[in-house]
Amino acid sequence: MTTNAHACPPESGVLRANFDPRPEPGPHPGPPTPGPSTERPARIPRSGAFLALGGAYVTSTAVLTTLPPAPARPAASAPPARPTAPVRPATRVAVEARPRRSRRPLTAREVQVLSLIADGMTNEEVAKQLGIARHTVKSHMAHILDALGAQNSAHAVAIAHCRGQIEPRRRIPWNGDVSYREVQVLEGVAVGLTDLQIGRKLWVSQHTIKSHLRRIYGKLGVCSRAQAVDTAFRSGLLVVRRSR
Repeated sequence: MTTNAHACPPESGVLRANFDPRPEPGPHPGPPTPGPSTERPARIPRSGAFLALGGAYVTSTAVLTTLPPAPARPAASAPPARPTAPVRPATRVAVEARPRRSRRPLTAREVQVLSLIADGMTNEEVAKQLGIARHTVKSHMAHILDALGAQNSAHAVAIAHCRGQIEPRRRIPWNGDVSYREVQVLEGVAVGLTDLQIGRKLWVSQHTIKSHLRRIYGKLGVCSRAQAVDTAFRSGLLVVRRSR
């Protein structure tokens, strides 16, 4: 079934569909003669699309006498550019691992446990090395974190380096493969920040921080955050900042 469309007077601005196609009675006036006072109606191309005008939908084969201009869309403003950190070579970063609270000095056994954790050992490996149970190692680590006011084991290793409460460590040579951005990530790990907090500080995502840490592990030859912080102090990538 074919649908015809008829244009209303220009002042109405709407279209009517499915009207009675029978002509009104009376003589047919005939086609208008083109002239300076007569305008030809604009015919829509036969594209098969639909046009919305005045709340009605008509096919593209309709002949319209008036077509209001489409409203102009506001230009979309470009989002502000995110600041990018400059690329710098690797350098030393001074770290002052301030604890949340100062409790007490570490015992000899706690220093021993923390030194093994700084060497990259797990709780099971530390328990086997010292001949104690695994839950005893976990209890020692809880006491260490409480005594140093540390957030995690990596933060505890940094505080122990700053206070000298860790077993004497052998110095290792400087690693020039570590970039300045990776040293900044190491600094955040050393002060007890999480990956999300480090990312917010450096204007990067949490996944980018994890990617930086994987590259740091490969360059330093470590397997944990605590061992990465210990190696950074021993190689000079991180140095102790003495408070005045």
